[in-house]
Amino acid sequence: MINIFAVIILYIIWTILDFINLFIIYKYFFFVEKIKPKRSRVIWFFFMFMISLLLAFTDYYCDYGKIQATLLFILFMLRMVPVIWQYFKRRYTDILIILLYNLIIPAISQGLYNITGSKGLNGFNEQFVYDKCQLFISFLFFLFLIFILILRKKNIINLYFIQLSVFQHIIFSIALFSADLLELETIYVFPDNDGIHFRTFFNVIIICILMGQIVIVKELDSRKQNVIELLNEQMNGVTESYNELVVLENQTKKFRHDIKNHLFILHSLVESNKNIEAIDYIEKMSDICQYSKQKFDTGNFFADALLSVKSRSAEDKNIIIQFEGYIPNHIIENIDMVILLSNLIDNAIEASEKVGKEKKIIINSLLQNSMWILIIKNPTLSSVPIINNNIETSKSDTMNHGFGIQNIKNVVKKYNGNVNFLFEKGIFTACAKLNCKRD
Repeated sequence: MINIFAVIILYIIWTILDFINLFIIYKYFFFVEKIKPKRSRVIWFFFMFMISLLLAFTDYYCDYGKIQATLLFILFMLRMVPVIWQYFKRRYTDILIILLYNLIIPAISQGLYNITGSKGLNGFNEQFVYDKCQLFISFLFFLFLIFILILRKKNIINLYFIQLSVFQHIIFSIALFSADLLELETIYVFPDNDGIHFRTFFNVIIICILMGQIVIVKELDSRKQNVIELLNEQMNGVTESYNELVVLENQTKKFRHDIKNHLFILHSLVESNKNIEAIDYIEKMSDICQYSKQKFDTGNFFADALLSVKSRSAEDKNIIIQFEGYIPNHIIENIDMVILLSNLIDNAIEASEKVGKEKKIIINSLLQNSMWILIIKNPTLSSVPIINNNIETSKSDTMNHGFGIQNIKNVVKKYNGNVNFLFEKGIFTACAKLNCKRD
């Protein structure tokens, strides 16, 4: 009876620990979009625990056939999937992610079991040792995740997990499953050969290290990729806007070419006292002039193009972008200007989109004593918590948002400047100052 109670407690703790590990991975390392927890989560939690306990008592007290045992094993490996879907946006790749996690833990645990206490396979105590090994490895994995989060919080080193492709998931799963079978075979064939046991465990560690090289990336690498994707997006927009400016320029050239003819027609209409026709003709000319006029004139071509792209995106959401001032050319690298301006405007558009009243983003840019000052103000629906000049976000895409703010800070730091955030009376203000003076 004591043994039964011990098995129940062990498997419940083990299952809870695995769920916590996966929850941390999804929330803080994969940044999967969270959803409102569903009411059905209680049912799926019950299912998760029941599958775990069924496997436990199958190992110790029941003698199922191969088909039933295989089916139960598959359910055990995937028992976390419906539970995770109660908290995060459903993706079919979650099946592969959770399967891979549930192969890593047993593979390492099996190796640990091989070199610590596998002196036979008969009896409750020997099997119980293996389960304790899995619980121990799950706990170590939990401590590893917490350790990485602490390092990130203290800005010592920022590590993230990249999400593997379907092919990579399958390859790693096959490798881990094969390693697990190899370890299990080693116990049967060489139950007392500790040297062989150690070598099989070493193989598993090598596989996990290789996986870590691929899965775990530093913030710098992720930020580079994020900047590349951002620049691709922004430069595509700049190119599109450039093509529009070329069209406008052609329109302007055509208008200038025909201005003498237009003036001749107007002179004739006025001379013939056809004032109504003359006014109508002038209004049509005014429409042509308005069409030929570019929307923004900041003094920087790339800024003009970027603002045009962002303005169109904002107008689709009933948001007005108002610009005043001058953006320096040549003294600020265009790539840095694009990163700074696009990130600040994107954040402003996203915040303004949720506001029900007047939606207007005000951008002021000025050059004072070789210092470029960029101020962007936007309305926001709710209070924005700012701690140590960092914005605490409620966005589901926390990773990209974090990189956006970090990219802004990196640019201003490059020019010996700073950026400050302020929230007051429903208005969020970002003020960036860059030193444009060249040594």
